Amino acid sequence: MKFLTGVNYWASNAGLYTWRNFDEKVIDKDFEFLSSFGIDTIRVFPSWDVFQPIEDVHTATAFPYRVNDLPVEYTNFPDSGLSPSAISNFKTLLKLAKKHNLKVIVALVTGWMSGRKFMPSAIAHLNPITDAKAVNFECRFIKDFINETKGFEQIIAWELGNECNAMSLNSDENLNELWLSAVSSTIKKADPSRPLYAGMHGLSANGKWKLQTLGYYTDVQTTHPYPLFTPYCSKDKLTAMRSAFHASAESSYYSSISKKPCLVEEVGTLGPMFAGQDAEADYLEKAYATSFASGTTGFLWWCSFEQDVFDFPPYDVIAMEQTVAFASSKREPKKSLYKLKEMANFAKTVGDLDKPNVDATVILTNNQDEWKTAYGAYVLGVQAGLTVDFIYENQKLPNSNNYILPCITETCSIPKILLDDLVKKVESGANLLVTYNGGYIGKFETLTGLDVLGRDEKPTVKKFDGGEILSNFNLELKPTTAKIELYAKDGSVLLSKNQVGKGCVYFLNAPLEYAYTDSFNPEDTNLYTFYKRTIKADNSLEFNESKLAVYRYGKTKAMLINFSDKSEFIVSNVKIKKVVNGTFNSGVLTLTKPYAYIEYED
Repeated sequence: MKFLTGVNYWASNAGLYTWRNFDEKVIDKDFEFLSSFGIDTIRVFPSWDVFQPIEDVHTATAFPYRVNDLPVEYTNFPDSGLSPSAISNFKTLLKLAKKHNLKVIVALVTGWMSGRKFMPSAIAHLNPITDAKAVNFECRFIKDFINETKGFEQIIAWELGNECNAMSLNSDENLNELWLSAVSSTIKKADPSRPLYAGMHGLSANGKWKLQTLGYYTDVQTTHPYPLFTPYCSKDKLTAMRSAFHASAESSYYSSISKKPCLVEEVGTLGPMFAGQDAEADYLEKAYATSFASGTTGFLWWCSFEQDVFDFPPYDVIAMEQTVAFASSKREPKKSLYKLKEMANFAKTVGDLDKPNVDATVILTNNQDEWKTAYGAYVLGVQAGLTVDFIYENQKLPNSNNYILPCITETCSIPKILLDDLVKKVESGANLLVTYNGGYIGKFETLTGLDVLGRDEKPTVKKFDGGEILSNFNLELKPTTAKIELYAKDGSVLLSKNQVGKGCVYFLNAPLEYAYTDSFNPEDTNLYTFYKRTIKADNSLEFNESKLAVYRYGKTKAMLINFSDKSEFIVSNVKIKKVVNGTFNSGVLTLTKPYAYIEYED
């Protein structure tokens, strides 16, 4: 799948009122401008209230629903009340997109945008996810909209809509799935030839909107990795190492659990109060590079043009919504737009990449904060020179050389059926790392080779050479068959290793992943060394630098993203044959940019 470089588009003259104040000449110039900076994809939003302008006139006659006082049944689209002028304008946009070689993703149900609802007045008082009347209106609108526009080749994907889960965050998960079933079936029946994107924001493996469920009904997942709106992601400044991995970490989490590809669909800094132009460009560079390297399907910035000149909501009250783009309303580019063009050229030079090699599978469970655990595990892996993926506790265990059962919590830390499979994998030769957060697993002594002498819930800082971990739980342990790999400075067991069949079980008496996610600038700690010493990758390409991210593809290709102060790295165990953004001479790899692509041989 070709990597998409794109932007979420609202017209420079109108913002959220693009369809109310449609101007073909403005859009033509906008598209020409965006295309000149290497953008190949736009995501667009047919505002639901404009495209289906149905009113309920509350009459007892046979025609309660009207468009401009005309019964819906007497309009050009008697099933849906679709606006002929709006759909004509949308076709004009598609023609202009073709003119400027822009691919288009269509967020079909745009009833929510920038903290504001845009619903047809006839159903504005109804829940658009759980109310049958509202869902029927949506499906009729979707059918007619797709039938009118599916002939345009510039459309590469349909999408459920923009953050539709935000329109009903707390509705019952079964009603949410019923909505997904109805809407996705309508889309795929109207056009089975194109993929269906999710368009959602803030999903999890165990919430009202489950990643597994979205994976069942849609073809591509989408992340909207804004630091302010994602837990634990605004602790560091945006130019810090962990911040740059937010998009790729969340996308890997989504993709792994849903078993579908994932697009970084809305990404940005949320304006100059988070990062000025220089910092924003730096963040974009690193976030794009990590997204490209980690196997996402594309990178779409939020958004096209600044919206600080408008006096209608939300721009008149929410300062953050005014300056979140990478060009002014007069099409004056910011530094981040020049950086995007540079990154797009790099992606074209490298070409399509496979998904990176996976070194370890992380098992997420019901009783923990899944995203907190996943975020910590992902970046710990990066620092240790590893790539991890994820499963949830109700999913079958894949084959892997390494497994991580992180931050075990409460009495149901892992289902027995999954633990039994895990033990078989270890007995056959896999390694397992278990980290502790007060939880309980069966066969503990057999697996770990440790006898529990006592347990307490006294918050303790567990210090070791080179670092420390805060834990709210503590086990007093005595080895039976285990070998102690590391004692804490107070003499307690911190890390142990136990042979189980052909494999090994490591037990860390601390919540490593939680500690990493809770820390400030954790990349400056040695917490990653616990992964490095317990998880063994089949890897001939190694760099002794924890701030150089390495994504490997097969045995001959890799992407590097450099967060260190170094630009030169000694390479002794492989021969590098090709470097994009660097040179290789006499065993020394020199990077000329913070990101590079290499091809090598043993």
